[in-house]
Amino acid sequence: MTRLSRLNSLLSQILLVAITTCAQAQSAGPDKNLEVRVNKVLAGCVERGLCAPHLEVGLESAKASARYMRGWALRDARACLPDGDAASVANLQQRMTMTKAIDALTVDVEVESATENSAIVFTRQRFSRMLRLPDGTERKRITSVTHREQWERVEIRWRLRTFTEQDQTAKWEDEPQAAPPKR
Repeated sequence: MTRLSRLNSLLSQILLVAITTCAQAQSAGPDKNLEVRVNKVLAGCVERGLCAPHLEVGLESAKASARYMRGWALRDARACLPDGDAASVANLQQRMTMTKAIDALTVDVEVESATENSAIVFTRQRFSRMLRLPDGTERKRITSVTHREQWERVEIRWRLRTFTEQDQTAKWEDEPQAAPPKR
């Protein structure tokens, strides 16, 4: 396979993951606006001249985001966290059980850097969902988080080594906005 055809194949797979995920998630239930966006993967590889590693790790990160999104659409915490410990899975399942509907769940995948054997990927998740609270009331929760993912090549595959969460925000839609600071 030529280098160009390999890159085209990787790019096609990335786009297929994004499109398929949206279609599967939409058909799984009443949720709206679920998407994995991978537009920044290609831009990063062109700018840095390392298209193959960028596209390969971008594809793997997009697949992981797609599995997570599908798990939410099915309200199946184990599908989101197949290697998660019991406490993490139980915590996520409790949040899923409280979720009446998802208004929007988007994940942007951006490959920050990639070499032949390691990569840093940022995924930015924005999530808006209607929750049914223990007292029976319903409120919309809006959250966002950035994951800094460290990937490594193990033999011929990319594997997520670690990730850290940063820039977490959470608010209720009906929460009053904070007053701007006085000058």
